[in-house]
Amino acid sequence: MASCLDSLIGQDNGCASTTGTLYLKDIGITQEFITTLLAKHNANTADFMAERRRLASEYVVRDVVNHLDRFLIGRTFVDHDRLGKWPDTEALTTSDAGYQNGVLVEVCTPASNTVLSLTRIEFYGETTGPVEVTVYDLKDGSVVEQFDVDAVAGQVASVEVNINVQVRREKRRLFVTTDQDTFYKATMSAGCPSCKPTHYRHGPLDARSVRFLTTDKKVYANVATAPNTGGLSVVASVSCDHAAMLCEMKSAMALPLIYALGREVFTTALYNFDRWGIKDIRKDDVEKRRDELEALYSKSMADVLKWIAVPNDPSCFVCDKKISTGVILP
Repeated sequence: MASCLDSLIGQDNGCASTTGTLYLKDIGITQEFITTLLAKHNANTADFMAERRRLASEYVVRDVVNHLDRFLIGRTFVDHDRLGKWPDTEALTTSDAGYQNGVLVEVCTPASNTVLSLTRIEFYGETTGPVEVTVYDLKDGSVVEQFDVDAVAGQVASVEVNINVQVRREKRRLFVTTDQDTFYKATMSAGCPSCKPTHYRHGPLDARSVRFLTTDKKVYANVATAPNTGGLSVVASVSCDHAAMLCEMKSAMALPLIYALGREVFTTALYNFDRWGIKDIRKDDVEKRRDELEALYSKSMADVLKWIAVPNDPSCFVCDKKISTGVILP
């Protein structure tokens, strides 16, 4: 889902509304209406609407991407590369006092929208019990993800993850680290002819073993090269992010999105009308309004697709240049 679409539709809450380009009350959906739907279902209103928003956004993204299908280049720049490998000869080591070691993962795609995916993280140390792994965004020091790995002393502990970070025609840097200061030494290179012990490069992916002072904010200005990865190995991929084009034209998506969101609200109500014991609303009226919103969505999406242009992204889209001939002068 293109998360940039989230801010387009504000939810009317009676006296106060969240910021948005359009509001649910514009299509007759108010907080009171949603409360009526859920009165006997005992469901949380915020959770209910979050799921409807997710589905509506996915439908909008799917329809636009399907329309441009013949122009898509399904390119994977980096396919599950391993960043950090342990040598055949084990070496237990300790980080310098006051430092956190780890892996810096950098992706630079200034002409393309891509996504950086971390799918597996491994730690090798002498700890038995939970090892806390933190992934920082070095743009502002914010935490992208934090979780525990169940470690066993003297064994490689691993966890499958699903961390996806959009790289929207820019450079993004992540720092993967743990709360451990003793670990088995791993370096960035192992048979990679273009790499160094502290540096791995493949296409738009650039990775290094680095460290930070534990007291420093985790931003790029404070990074320093380290001789090892802090006992970590990370599996990373970089691929085209075709749905990100919607972020570059998101204002045009507001009308289809609000109709899709309204359709999902009424569809869910219709399918669960009897099971939820919905009262004070006629089922025929719910079905009629659902059909109206479906028609409005289809029309508004068709209008958008008439003029939508292929993104200027030579790595992920085929440029649709048309040549016409004519006589300018006889």
